[in-house]
Amino acid sequence: MADRDENHDESAEAKHPAENSGASLPATPGERVWLYCKGTCEVLGGLYYGGHIAHWVWLQVQDLANPLVQHWS
Repeated sequence: MADRDENHDESAEAKHPAENSGASLPATPGERVWLYCKGTCEVLGGLYYGGHIAHWVWLQVQDLANPLVQHWS
């Protein structure tokens, strides 16, 4: 009888060897810190360079729009 129970348990595991194979592994502590730092650096970079990029875009728009406005004036 004990042999049957052991065989039954083994066959159940053989049918479903890895139920969790599709799930991703949890992040290691080092990965979690890196992802946090990476996101922080991206936000701070966007805040710092965002103003510079917006100013550059504004100058480009003025360069393109000024000839049109002067033409209509």
